[in-house]
Amino acid sequence: TLHRATSDSPLTVGAAGECRVAVGVAGEGELAWAGGRQPVGVGSVVLLPACVGECRVEPAGGAITVLECGLG
Repeated sequence: TLHRATSDSPLTVGAAGECRVAVGVAGEGELAWAGGRQPVGVGSVVLLPACVGECRVEPAGGAITVLECGLG
């Protein structure tokens, strides 16, 4: 699957029990999950292991666009 989301509010990416990849397309922000935080921006590629589940993308200073890729 491939999903594109753009928002200036927090977005949810990932899913419980499913491996996903998040790709930063535009803007900047942070990816937050129960175990920590990581900056994301244009060109960022983040593997979201199945054990992580849902994560939040929190935009910084404007809208962020993220592609979320998954199997199935």
